[in-house]
Amino acid sequence: MKKKNLILTGGIRHNFDENTNAISKILNEAGFENKIEENLNKGFELIAKEDFDLVTVMALQWQMNNSPKYTPYKQRWGFKTSKKIKTI
Repeated sequence: MKKKNLILTGGIRHNFDENTNAISKILNEAGFENKIEENLNKGFELIAKEDFDLVTVMALQWQMNNSPKYTPYKQRWGFKTSKKIKTI
């Protein structure tokens, strides 16, 4: 039976899709079934609901409030911990 891994991923400026697929393949070959989540708050909810043997984090997400150069990325990749997660 494969062990369960959650991969939290996504963000700007890096090839997260390619890198996540490579990590998922390597871990699958090592006996892990991988679930991939780009929404960090949804990922934290999964951690609270499910048992994972491993959690892999490869993400570059933050609030993006300090510079207008991040405005094009903020809607998709801007991250702020949800109130729900803070209570888990």
